[in-house]
Amino acid sequence: MKVRYDVASHCDLRAGSCGTTREQGGSRLLSKRENDMSSIAKVIEVIAESDKSWDDAVKNALAEAARTVDDIKEIWVSSMKAIVENNQVVRYRLTAKITFVLKPTR
Repeated sequence: MKVRYDVASHCDLRAGSCGTTREQGGSRLLSKRENDMSSIAKVIEVIAESDKSWDDAVKNALAEAARTVDDIKEIWVSSMKAIVENNQVVRYRLTAKITFVLKPTR
């Protein structure tokens, strides 16, 4: 699975405010209230595939992300593409956004 870090979304889960920011070489999050210890969620974008099904591709994306990210809350499939050879679907590929909660730093 390829992991592509792009524009990161950030949300203050208690205040209900969200926005986006971009930083060279990756993504970063900014809290609206930097001194507040409210929960902040981060979104990463991943590309995953399976030779079995769309469902299996989603599970592959989630399993691979879970190897390095804790506290995953949701996965949103933003696009799907089937790879075809000899008029048969041979791979199911998808792009998904995975949301997880950041751990507070002190």
